Amino acid sequence: MDKSAALLLALAAMFLWGSWANTLLLSRIRFELYFLDYILGHLLAGCVLLQDAAPSLQVAAEDPSGAVVFMISALAGLLFALGSLLAVASIDLAGMALPTIVLLGVEMALGVPFLLLVEGWGSAQHMILAFAGVIAVLAATLLDGWCHWSLQKDCTPEEQESQPLCFGFTSSQFSSLSFWSFRATSVAAGSFARSLNSTAVTFLTHGSALPVSSVGSQQVLTAASGTIRAHKQGHLGLSFAAMGGLCFAIWPCISSCVEGQTQWGNAFTTQLNASAFFFIYALGALLAALLLLPPLCRWPLHSGVSLNFWANYMELRAWNHFLGLSGGFAHGCGSLLSLQAGRVLGNAVAMSITRCQPLVCATWGVLIWGELQGAGTKTSCLFASMLLAFTAAVVLFLIAGLDG
Repeated sequence: MDKSAALLLALAAMFLWGSWANTLLLSRIRFELYFLDYILGHLLAGCVLLQDAAPSLQVAAEDPSGAVVFMISALAGLLFALGSLLAVASIDLAGMALPTIVLLGVEMALGVPFLLLVEGWGSAQHMILAFAGVIAVLAATLLDGWCHWSLQKDCTPEEQESQPLCFGFTSSQFSSLSFWSFRATSVAAGSFARSLNSTAVTFLTHGSALPVSSVGSQQVLTAASGTIRAHKQGHLGLSFAAMGGLCFAIWPCISSCVEGQTQWGNAFTTQLNASAFFFIYALGALLAALLLLPPLCRWPLHSGVSLNFWANYMELRAWNHFLGLSGGFAHGCGSLLSLQAGRVLGNAVAMSITRCQPLVCATWGVLIWGELQGAGTKTSCLFASMLLAFTAAVVLFLIAGLDG
């Protein structure tokens, strides 16, 4: 595979990462109930290239260090699953804008240097381009938060009163496309997107919870009461966002290590190819989901009510399971394509391009979910600036890939 083909794979991965969240919006269920099918979708994606993974898995299984390689690869999947659940909890506790900034900021500010440290810094030009891309992403993320706050001011007084108060800021509706995708634009959802998931959440407004009914097995998420408690939850939410970003920053480094893509040579006597790593990674994520989801539903990290995971999961419609599998399959294929591209470009470049998926998700949000409804000129300009900053980041990472 040449560099041009690898760059196309990374761009395709970015598109898939930015598109899977549409299935979650359509499913209209609590994230924990969606998450198991989502992870199973990752495993299905891993099975697509199982024929390519099988020889590498067999060699590793016969090597004395193979067990360690398998355990470390599974740990990467656990980190991904844990990071996803922490991201959801953080945005429920602290609103949209700040956790989005913290989550993506930590992931990019630490993830790219970590990968460059593991894989090698490369030429001076390559390093400068990579860090310039990181700066562009951080700028886009700040513009994202500014755009969100500006949109709140564009709302009518009636709309502002209906917005939830959390951590001293008026957070966007829990139902927006950007919330469900964790790292996407935090512009508040339009009326259609809000109504789509409004039955999933109750929000704190002027110190009282708004009663909202559940749909089927979908449980009502309730907001905390009291300003002091809201502030404490906000701080906890930002901590969860930072921990989630750290999980997302670390797991690609594990991929580089087990695939032998380090500046120190092979870390183990046996290595896995990208397909084999992803298959074990997906198994690790599935194991983490099976272990974490029941207790996290019983004792939620966020403000949601306690529920019996398996009882509610079994009550889901076939359509909900299909959407979860489809979303996980799309995201898993994106991860797999990014890892394949990383074999040529290095994971530092390939994963950085893929992480610019808010560019895609923001486009879906505007074109399909009406996320800029009611936006003024200033908000629209901020949104356009955010898109330009993400586009600049993608271009910088593309040039870095060609230079490396």
